[in-house]
Amino acid sequence: MIDAHALDLGLALQLLRQAGALLPDETPRSAAWLQAIVDALCDLSSKDALSGLVNRRSFEMALAREVDRVARAGEPALLLVLDIDHFKAVNDNHGHQAGDQVIRAVAQAIVQADAGVLVDQLSYAIKVGLDEAELVIDRVVAVGEVGCGHVVVEYL
Repeated sequence: MIDAHALDLGLALQLLRQAGALLPDETPRSAAWLQAIVDALCDLSSKDALSGLVNRRSFEMALAREVDRVARAGEPALLLVLDIDHFKAVNDNHGHQAGDQVIRAVAQAIVQADAGVLVDQLSYAIKVGLDEAELVIDRVVAVGEVGCGHVVVEYL
């Protein structure tokens, strides 16, 4: 058994605070508190800091699970690849802060489009590269594949 008081959690707690994560309300160093810290670190390590979308490692794991589900169940899934047109020009002409705002706005539009409009259960979005995002849409609802892409575009 590990003595929780012997663990040096200073850097982990600093990372969570810096990321704006809420620290657990449980009694410090209790099993529930430590589990909440581990869960928060896992969440932090699975997301892109700028966009808030799932990072590439988490996306690849989710994509592998989805491919396996599709192979087993024979149900359709959809992979959408989005590209921000002329993104390099935004960075070059208006600076990286403007480019960061564009990335955040596109990520927010993806999240809004995903909020029940596109999916029955589950989807994953990832920021890949500077100006691309990929979405895996699980259990596409009645609007169908073309309709899903159209809904995402409408939000963008």
